[in-house]
Amino acid sequence: MLDTLGGIYWQDELPDFWDFMKLPEEDRKQILRLFAIRFQLWDNKTLSEEDDLFWNTAISQVPACPIFRRLELSTDDRKAQKDVEQNFEEELGSLLSDADEVTITDEGHELQSFSARFDLSQNELIAPSKKPWWERILQRKDKTT
Repeated sequence: MLDTLGGIYWQDELPDFWDFMKLPEEDRKQILRLFAIRFQLWDNKTLSEEDDLFWNTAISQVPACPIFRRLELSTDDRKAQKDVEQNFEEELGSLLSDADEVTITDEGHELQSFSARFDLSQNELIAPSKKPWWERILQRKDKTT
């Protein structure tokens, strides 16, 4: 079981990340929509007519797809799902908290995209208190010889 997409999923349900990113954007959105619908089903929410039709059409076209076989969560999986949802919200909030501008776009069907702008010219970069990288590398070599 893996935990991205704002929820849990199993490795056989999603293509390899790089293969997934090679898909046309519309195809990626449709795959993510299936996960968003399944998250709703896990929460016992009633689907909109449009989502219900989309889900059932997908099942009729690829009934053996693993995403359609995991419609019930065990107690442990339900806890993992809630934990991932909470962690995702916290991490996203933390990531975006220092942004100068955040834009969230509703893509429809429970999908959202976001962009953040960070104005780095407002603050001077503070050099780390560490030694330069080349000194650290050379120092490690000295210790190993």
